[in-house]
Amino acid sequence: MKTVVGGDPVQKRRMTLWVVAGIILVALSIVGGVVLLMTKGQPGNEAQPAAAAELPASASKAQDLAASGDYAAAHKQITDTLSKPGLSNSDKYALYYQQGVTYQNENKPQQAIDSFKQAEAIQATQSLETSIGDSYVQLGDKTQAIAYYRKAIDLIPTAGNPVAGDDKSALEQKISDLGGQQ
Repeated sequence: MKTVVGGDPVQKRRMTLWVVAGIILVALSIVGGVVLLMTKGQPGNEAQPAAAAELPASASKAQDLAASGDYAAAHKQITDTLSKPGLSNSDKYALYYQQGVTYQNENKPQQAIDSFKQAEAIQATQSLETSIGDSYVQLGDKTQAIAYYRKAIDLIPTAGNPVAGDDKSALEQKISDLGGQQ
């Protein structure tokens, strides 16, 4: 069942990006807590628990700064956190992803793509590939957008995912809207 909501499409996309970023931050909070519990008391892991515990607060602060329109402070928060030792790949992924979302919200698609590709070097996911495709749409590069939407389709998790078909249909529609074929 599809829900139709009126309003500005750009506003809807921004809201969707913030919801995705929020979900990622919640997941990172949970992962960070598990990592902290697993590494607590193990020799040689003194720096990692502090970094893992600090990540959700840093990413959340960056998200809040960007939401308030203070993009420069949001980017500084992310850059400062990325420079700290002991970050896991999942922490770096989340920070680069958040940085890309912030650039998208600033309407700086090339910088968003650059940040998203740093996250992609760590792990390719459906939402990340979709975000890269969306940034290419902002740039007006339909060919690259279609290529990334196709990558996103290939990465849709199907096991235990009741919306996999809807996700695929939405991406196929984006491809079709850009003049591509499924």
